[in-house]
Amino acid sequence: MWLQERSLTIEYAREALSRYDVEILPGSTKLKGVSRPELFENSNVLPQLRLFGLEALGDGRWLKSLKLDEYAPRGSRRPTMLQAALFPFLAGTGG
Repeated sequence: MWLQERSLTIEYAREALSRYDVEILPGSTKLKGVSRPELFENSNVLPQLRLFGLEALGDGRWLKSLKLDEYAPRGSRRPTMLQAALFPFLAGTGG
């Protein structure tokens, strides 16, 4: 990763993969904003296809997560009945 004053470039094996325009918080190295992603053609083969196109990200073209539809309520994890003992304990037996 190469962080310059106004851009961030991501490389792998000395080959640029993408570049972003960035705003850095004054007096720190923390990012205030990231915009204008630019993906470069490269020789790296991805094991999976892209899940969505960059146009799905909207005008800023940057988001940290995708909001999904509401999740189904999670069921109780407690068993509805107790499991019977696999090996009954008998007092006074010698095995």
